[in-house]
Amino acid sequence: MNDFEDVVALFFEPKSASSRAAASRSQARIEAREGDTSPAVPIDFARARIAGGPANPAFPAPPVMEMLKTTSVPILHIGGDHDIIFPVENWYALNGVLPTVTLVTYPSAGHGPQHQHPELTADIIASFVRNA
Repeated sequence: MNDFEDVVALFFEPKSASSRAAASRSQARIEAREGDTSPAVPIDFARARIAGGPANPAFPAPPVMEMLKTTSVPILHIGGDHDIIFPVENWYALNGVLPTVTLVTYPSAGHGPQHQHPELTADIIASFVRNA
């Protein structure tokens, strides 16, 4: 089981006091939910899926990348500058390749910036959808 510090390291910026405070608020919101929650993922199920590392370490896979290079569909990526799963530098590189991508990068945020800035993220998504 992951503890609070694991959540902070993955989804927030552990060195930022404001990010850590946002992590506490996010955790409180999550813990306050009493219904309509996803079932827990059994650890044996998760281990079986990640054993041996990624099935295809290239992201996105070459056929998907080729499609994204020619799409006219607007793409929104919201990330944090401390995302250790999909580093923002990778998205900046894709910005020059994908013609319709819009990047929003939160400072002092990790892989889950929507947890740190839920209202702002919802506003950005709504605006993107209205104006795309």
